[in-house]
Amino acid sequence: MLYTSQAIAVVALAGCFMVPLAAAQSQSDLNRKAGSRLSQTTEELAKVVTSYRQRLNTEQRALFDRSHEQWEKYRDAACQFEASGTKGGTAQPMVRSECLATQSSERLRYMRRLSNCKEGDLSCPAWKPASNPAFESGPPPAAAQRER
Repeated sequence: MLYTSQAIAVVALAGCFMVPLAAAQSQSDLNRKAGSRLSQTTEELAKVVTSYRQRLNTEQRALFDRSHEQWEKYRDAACQFEASGTKGGTAQPMVRSECLATQSSERLRYMRRLSNCKEGDLSCPAWKPASNPAFESGPPPAAAQRER
């Protein structure tokens, strides 16, 4: 049964992921939406990676860069494989973009966990700096009250 364009359609692709389609009218629209999601996720990931790298010492940064490059190679190969079922079809860009966005979202969650780990977490290579009122501008709250 077909629904009007007012209804929200959901396309399931090989059982791997689902794409909600509110106003998509063509495969080109679907491809653009998937590409847009990929761009947003990639931008956000790049910002988190850049910020995290600044915390690392030289040795850690080299190790991180190597691991991140290897992750990118894995992501690209995995998504090339996932999209191979639609090779030559108009849906291939959408399938590949959705896969890349999903993989990047998972990496983003991992990077956020690393970025927010606290001192004492033995699986954390670079702890998040603790907030310290002594390093903030202005007097600490107790001192400010005594000055009145």
